[in-house]
Amino acid sequence: MLENASQVRLMFLQLYRYGLIGIALNASGYTVYLMLTNIVGIQPLVVVSILYPSSLLLSFFFNKNYTFSYKGRLWPSSKRYLIAQTLGFLLNLGMIYIFVDYLGYPHEYVQLMAIFVVALFLFVMMRHFVYKN
Repeated sequence: MLENASQVRLMFLQLYRYGLIGIALNASGYTVYLMLTNIVGIQPLVVVSILYPSSLLLSFFFNKNYTFSYKGRLWPSSKRYLIAQTLGFLLNLGMIYIFVDYLGYPHEYVQLMAIFVVALFLFVMMRHFVYKN
């Protein structure tokens, strides 16, 4: 039981750290997203395609070192991370395509919701696939 309680505590600590990193990266990313779409006039799918890779790199290093304290080899975890992020990217684009382009919802709200959906998906992927011990 003690090992189980320890694992639960570790998961919540990781989720907390993941959340802090996510809030910082996504708040700044969403601000840039709104500026590029609403002020500059760039299409939402283009903006997400530009912002996602830069967030990807920052997230990898912060989560590898701070959230999960992963000490494993860089190359295998990088490949798994790219797989997880590619799936997250496709999930994000799919949400925009379905809810904005097909159903007509405002892109600002759809992207805001996508941040949370993709974040939860990626936490599970990082914990059980990317940074598995």
